[in-house]
Amino acid sequence: MKSENRIPLTRLEACTLMAREAVSLLEGGAEALNSGEELREALALLHSSQDLGDGGALLAWVDVELESARRFAKTGERTKSLVKLDTPLPLPGPAMQLDAVCEILKAAAQTPCTQEEWKAALNAARMLTEMDGLEDMVLNGKTPDGGSLTAEALRYQLRSVQAALAQKRGPSGAEQEMIMTDDSKKAPPKDDGCARDALVKMMSIRGGGRFQVITYSDDGGEDEKKDYASMAKAVRDARDYIRGKEGLVYEGALVYDKVERRIVWQFGFFPESALPR
Repeated sequence: MKSENRIPLTRLEACTLMAREAVSLLEGGAEALNSGEELREALALLHSSQDLGDGGALLAWVDVELESARRFAKTGERTKSLVKLDTPLPLPGPAMQLDAVCEILKAAAQTPCTQEEWKAALNAARMLTEMDGLEDMVLNGKTPDGGSLTAEALRYQLRSVQAALAQKRGPSGAEQEMIMTDDSKKAPPKDDGCARDALVKMMSIRGGGRFQVITYSDDGGEDEKKDYASMAKAVRDARDYIRGKEGLVYEGALVYDKVERRIVWQFGFFPESALPR
């Protein structure tokens, strides 16, 4: 159902969504480091294009979780997340996802970018829509298991992050006041049209039951789960498996492309002997 009165995401809300997705990816372990760093680079680009008024909280949040992921990659030691994310995650609807994509592309267009920054921005747009199941929602009418994300939930997420950072840093009253911002005063950007239909087509990947999710646990070894037509849905479910989707937290989960015969995403630990060949 189309909502004619829907207000597009502000850039701050779009950045909060990007930071949340980067952090949720990094919960998957060291294999997600490169993707998390690309999302962080795109987030920094948006931050440099406009004063978000968040006091640097979103970048600081991602940096904390990136450091934790790097430490885990080196030592195997897991540290407590700064802010606990819901399981399963509520997902943004198609319009919200494309609002965020538009903000990423507008920031890249408004700011002098290197080729690497452009690539990071485009990859961030692709990852966001794949992870959040844009194709399934638009083409198949799928409803997220964790419900639909709202702009108010994003604003609450930012306040939670700011509070957690303030507690972690032990700030003075003045510093805490600086990072606790009132984003409600910021006017939303005009929805100036970003070729949404073209973006849906560009970022969709289809192909029967092409993508297979495989999990690994120390007790049961590897386990082939379901096949998916959408890589986005496969990636999302693979990530949920290591977060306890079935009441059991797996040590690892991956998405295998049966057409190209390669692993396209991997979360957590997967021994060499259990990898698909």
